[in-house]
Amino acid sequence: CIEECVPRMDGVEVVWFDWKYYCEINFKVDLTYHERYNFKQEIISSLQWLEKYPYTNITWFSFAWNGMISFDFLKIKNIFFINKIIHEDVFFGIVLFLSCNYIYFLKMKLYNYRIRNNSLCDYNETSDLLWMPTYLYDINKEFKDVGYTKYYHRLTSNIITYISLIQFIEKENIVIQSNAFNILLEHRKSGLWNILDCHKDPLNILNRIPNRICIEKILSLRYENSTLQKNNNDFKIMLSHKDKDLQNINNNLNQIQNLFSFQTKHGTAKSRIQNQLSYKLGQTLIINSKSIFGILCMPIYITSTIITYNQEQKIYKAKIKKDLSLKLPPLESYPDYKEALKEKECLTYKLGQALIKANKTWYGGGISSCYLKFIS
Repeated sequence: CIEECVPRMDGVEVVWFDWKYYCEINFKVDLTYHERYNFKQEIISSLQWLEKYPYTNITWFSFAWNGMISFDFLKIKNIFFINKIIHEDVFFGIVLFLSCNYIYFLKMKLYNYRIRNNSLCDYNETSDLLWMPTYLYDINKEFKDVGYTKYYHRLTSNIITYISLIQFIEKENIVIQSNAFNILLEHRKSGLWNILDCHKDPLNILNRIPNRICIEKILSLRYENSTLQKNNNDFKIMLSHKDKDLQNINNNLNQIQNLFSFQTKHGTAKSRIQNQLSYKLGQTLIINSKSIFGILCMPIYITSTIITYNQEQKIYKAKIKKDLSLKLPPLESYPDYKEALKEKECLTYKLGQALIKANKTWYGGGISSCYLKFIS
C-alpha cells in the first residue's frame, strides 16, 4: 500500500504516515502529530519539521511505529532505542528526524493505535506490581511503593533522554542553528531537577547530569533564594561588570553551590515531610479507599505501612549509629522549610494525623478496631 502511495525518491529516509487512535483507559488524544503539524507539501526537510515544532502546542515528539524507515540509514547513523526507560521513542524520534535529509509526509491513516487496560502504556501510578516492567522490580525493592517507583522511573527516563540527546548531537557533530531546537531541548529539560524531590536515587541518575547543566541550575537558583541575590537586575549588573566584581560573583556562586550541595546530599524538607508516618498513612487511606476491596482490606494496608515505616526508621537509626555524618539535619535548617510546611496542611497529611490520634495504642495490635473507630 505504501509503495503505491510513495514514489521512489533519493534522499528520503523516512515515510511518516498518520494513524487512528483507540483507547480503553481514561486518556484521550484530540489531534495526531500529522494534524498538529499539518504540512501542505509531501516532502519536508529536517529543518522544516523542527521549525514547525514550537507551533504544534506539544511539549514532546516521538516516532517509532507510525512510519517506515530506511534500515541502512539507521545503521549508518547508529540510531537506537534506549533500554529500560519509558517513552524511549522520544529520543529515537528526535534524533531520527534531526538526522534525516528528507521525510515523506504521507497524509493517510494507515495505523490503528490502541491502548488497552493493563497495558504497559497504562502508566497509572496505582497500577498493580503485575503490570510493572520486570526491570523495575529492583528499584521497587528500594522504594517499596509501586506508585513512587513509577514516578521515579518517569523522572529518570526523562533525564536519560535529555542527556542522550545532548551526547548524540555532540558525537554526531550536528549543527542546528534554530531557536526551535532550544525550545525542544527546554521541554525535555523542564522536569530534570524534580529528581531532587526523591528521597532515594538507586540508579544514581543525579550524578550522570553533565557538570555544565548543574552549573546552569546553580545559577538559576539565584531567582529562588532572595537571601543569595537581591534581585535579577542586581545580578545582571554584576555580570556586566564581572571584571571589577569577580570576587563578589564568586562568593555568591559559592553560596549557591553550597545550597545545591545541601539539597543533593540531604534532599528537601518537602520529601522529609512526605516520608513521615502521618503522610504515608494518609496516602494509604486515599489510594485504597477507591474500591470496596481496598476499604475492606484497609487494616492490612495500614498495618503494612506502619511496619514498613518502622523498618525504615530502624535501618536509618542503625546507619547513623555507625556513622553520625549520615544523620539528617533538623527540618528547620532546610532552605525550603517554610514552603514544605504546606504539606502538613494538605488532606493527605491531615488524614494520617487524624488516624494516629484516633487511637494512640494501635501499635499494640488494635489496628482493626482503630480503623473502624476512625471511619465511624
